[in-house]
Amino acid sequence: MEANPTSVKPYIIGITGGIASGKSVLAEVLAKEVKSANGLLVNADILGHKAYNPETEDGKACRDAIEAEFKNDAEGNTLLMEDGIIDRRKLGPIVFASKLKMDALNAIVWPVIAKLFQGEVDRLIK
Repeated sequence: MEANPTSVKPYIIGITGGIASGKSVLAEVLAKEVKSANGLLVNADILGHKAYNPETEDGKACRDAIEAEFKNDAEGNTLLMEDGIIDRRKLGPIVFASKLKMDALNAIVWPVIAKLFQGEVDRLIK
């Protein structure tokens, strides 16, 4: 008996690893394969940037939480650029210098990324 295509659940594959571990290279290779198989790809790096984009309600809340958590560690006591966007060049050295600070950033950002990811998956599989 052949499966009904609408009842087949998609495979979801996640690529994890530390900085410079080859995630982007693997994702690039996988993207070509996924595309050739009519698959869909969600890039969590892109979602990570969207997670604290103040153009959305969740993004603004995330951006504000990051600013509150790390502004005292930043030059000029703010991470925000004139346009209200987080200055990643200021944030990077703060969080990469301390596991505790990186953990704090992850605790703020990852729940938003997870929500964005689920939204993308829901949108793509409909």
